[in-house]
Amino acid sequence: MVRSVPVLTLLGRAVDLAHRTGLVRPVRVAGVRVISVGALTLGGAGKTPVAMAIAEAARDAGLPTAVVLRGYRGLCERTGALVSDGERLLTSVVEAGDEAVLHARRLPGVLVRIGADRVEAVRRARHDGARLVVLDDGFQHRRLARDLDVVCLAPGLRRETDAALERADLLVTVGEAPGARTPGERPALSSRLEDWSPFPAPARTIDAPLVAAGIVRGPELVPFADVGMLRGANVALACAIARPERFVRLVERLGARVVSLRARRDHSTLDPRDLQTPRGADLLLVTEKDAVKLDRGVLALRVRVEVPSAAAPPRSP
Repeated sequence: MVRSVPVLTLLGRAVDLAHRTGLVRPVRVAGVRVISVGALTLGGAGKTPVAMAIAEAARDAGLPTAVVLRGYRGLCERTGALVSDGERLLTSVVEAGDEAVLHARRLPGVLVRIGADRVEAVRRARHDGARLVVLDDGFQHRRLARDLDVVCLAPGLRRETDAALERADLLVTVGEAPGARTPGERPALSSRLEDWSPFPAPARTIDAPLVAAGIVRGPELVPFADVGMLRGANVALACAIARPERFVRLVERLGARVVSLRARRDHSTLDPRDLQTPRGADLLLVTEKDAVKLDRGVLALRVRVEVPSAAAPPRSP
């Protein structure tokens, strides 16, 4: 019996062969360092909160920083666009996509650019003044040279096989509790981790628990309340994310009782009917990725990952 191999995995093998044989050489953008955050799976691995944590660490260390991502399902995905100059949101969620606008809302002081051509997007970010670029979902985008490859581990549909992890410099498990790694996903890693990384140099595999950081309101993600307001509450959830069960568990750990869940396909927009608070619920809660696409004052749960503090600030290139 012949085992079927997912098309994405076959494509990954073809790309890997092209790079290993030298048929394709990555393009390096002069004057800027690139940290790629990616995964072997499609959606739900925690790439965006990890990319945010790295960008925040670099910004707080005084390094001009940009986040570059594709802008999935945004109208400017192919042409590229400056989503935020670090001070202002310059494009709409329709133009830039939900994840790009989420980065822009969450990362004041950080440039955010989108574009299917990541090499060109990084070049433009460098022209805009960035000296460190965090590439959100960049592990498979090997045309762009990078200085550090961070891979988030999660179950799901694979884009590449486990062998691809040999390219990684750092493995991160984003979960509800430390130690929840998938068996067999701790390969020998290279020693390319440099002291400008926002992570301690001795670490090659780390746990980054996903934690609740507050309740925010509306598409601007304005701080609204502490998560303590959820303790003992009957909460209805609505979301369009890859792993809604993680959202449910996180809310339940805050002491709330989840009375209903309306889950849509990842990156889709919630229907107005999804946003009606059902009978028996004290409030309705969505994710921040959902909230940036909505034009009403819904409440959203803010999350972040907890990562080890940097041993030293990042260096300029």
